[in-house]
Amino acid sequence: MANKMQQKARQYSLTINRVVSETEKIQEELDPLFQKIQKAIKADTVADLTADEYHEIKTVFASRTADYQDLADELAAAVPPARLMGNQKFLAAAFQEFVDGCQAMTDSLQADQTVDQAAFSAAEAAQDVATDKISKYLQRISSLI
Repeated sequence: MANKMQQKARQYSLTINRVVSETEKIQEELDPLFQKIQKAIKADTVADLTADEYHEIKTVFASRTADYQDLADELAAAVPPARLMGNQKFLAAAFQEFVDGCQAMTDSLQADQTVDQAAFSAAEAAQDVATDKISKYLQRISSLI
C-alpha cells in the first residue's frame, strides 16, 4: 500500500516538475519578445516595429500560449496523493488563470499592428496575480510531498 502511494506521489512530483520546467523554458523564450512589445507600447512606438517583428511577436505569443494551455491541461489532469488534492485544484486553477492572462495578452495584439493597451496591461496584471498564486501553491505542495 505504501509503495503504491509512494509511486503516486513520485508520478505527481514528476508531472509538477515537468510543467514547471516547461513553463520556465517558454518564459525564457517569450521574455525578449515581451520586453520588445512592452517597450514599444510605453514609448508609443508599436507602429515603428517592422511588420515582421510584430508578426513574430504575435505568432510566437499565440503558439506558446497554446503550449501553456497544454501544460494547464496536463496539470489539471494530474492525480495527486490525497493529502494534496485541495492544493492541486488551487494550483491547476491558478495556472489556468495564468494561461487565460497570456491569451488575453495575445488577443490584445491587433492584426493591424496596434495594441489594445488597456487589455495588454490588464492581462499583464492578471498574469502577475496568477503567478503569485502558482508560487504559493507550489510552495505548499513542496512542503507536503
